[in-house]
Amino acid sequence: MNMTLLAMDAAFVGLLGFLSIYDIRHLILPDAASLALAILGVTFVALSETPTFAEAGIGALLGAGILWVARLLFRHLRHTDGLGLGDVKLLAAGGLWIGWSGIGPALFIATLAGLIAYGLRAIRVGRIETELPLPFGPFLSFGIATIHFMT
Repeated sequence: MNMTLLAMDAAFVGLLGFLSIYDIRHLILPDAASLALAILGVTFVALSETPTFAEAGIGALLGAGILWVARLLFRHLRHTDGLGLGDVKLLAAGGLWIGWSGIGPALFIATLAGLIAYGLRAIRVGRIETELPLPFGPFLSFGIATIHFMT
């Protein structure tokens, strides 16, 4: 791996770390950081062999689309927001890095990690707290990074 791609991977990890910590503290994912991740992702695709521009573009659209639909369905069923637009934008930006074929595995990893964290919190407090928010950004970041570095 050349030094440029290595530096881009370091920035990728740094941005995902920043987004995760910010989401934990403020329950929001800043658009500027997700945009930076997307711009860096397009640059990464231009300089690397995988994913291709087509795979990355479809990954961004697929990632955003899946979470957008999930967001709408949750709102329709529960009459409240359960997933923020920041999560949609984060997976769109992440899709540029992992391509369309990485979206499903990244979402699986993120969801599984989130469920484990939610279950551990329920065990710790002795009950299931459905009204207490659980930021999904850290889990999405973990899933995206895992798939990126596995491929």
